[in-house]
Amino acid sequence: AAASAAKEQRDAAALEDKRERKRQDDDYVFHKQWDLEKDEKRTIERLAAEHKREAERELYKWADDAEGRAAPEGEEELVTYFDKQLVEGGELEVKDGVVPLPGTYHAKTKRSEVVASALSDAPRAQFDIRAGGEKKDKGGEEKASVAEVTEEEEERIAKAERERLEEEERFRSARREQEFEKASKLTEAKEKKAEEAERARKAKEEAEAERKKKAAEEEEKWRETQRRKIKEYEEKKAAKEARAARRAARGEGEKNKKAKSKEAGSDEEE
Repeated sequence: AAASAAKEQRDAAALEDKRERKRQDDDYVFHKQWDLEKDEKRTIERLAAEHKREAERELYKWADDAEGRAAPEGEEELVTYFDKQLVEGGELEVKDGVVPLPGTYHAKTKRSEVVASALSDAPRAQFDIRAGGEKKDKGGEEKASVAEVTEEEEERIAKAERERLEEEERFRSARREQEFEKASKLTEAKEKKAEEAERARKAKEEAEAERKKKAAEEEEKWRETQRRKIKEYEEKKAAKEARAARRAARGEGEKNKKAKSKEAGSDEEE
């Protein structure tokens, strides 16, 4: 009865384990399938968004070609002076990431006449169809002045670029000097630390050698003392044995004398 009850318990436990494994497997399959479906959904959404962007680009390109507009040079949006964050900077200074407030001079953000006229709403004289004949006659002079201003602007831009490159080179040179000085200091510190460690090691070795030397001397003194004590003990023991031998010899002589005298007395009586 006990064996059958134990077998039933084992069978019930095995059945429960089998059911638990099946449940875990079903949960794993369900969650795995769920994750795969979510990944597939995300992929489909990304592909749909990409296809939408491609279709929009094709549509815009077709519209530009149909209407005769020139294709844009880049995808970046035009960022003007007032679109940037206004941060007050020092006058006559060129600082990366610093935009001065309006009205202050700055080599990087100072507007030329060409840029100001390009950003203004007023129409250009040489392209203004509303202008009269007098303005049209002056178109050549304005073109020449614009060309001159453009050359001056290009020279100014080139000069500013050269100054920027020189400033960057000075900055890199100073940075290299700082790094070299820092590396030199680190090297000196490492060498000094190594020298101190070497001196400490030598001092430790010398102290250890001195300690061993003193220990050897102490041991030699102890051995010498022990040898002297052993020698004194042996001498005392030998002297004691000699005295005992002499006493024994004297006692034996006296005993022999007594025996002889006793024998002589007995002979006389006879």
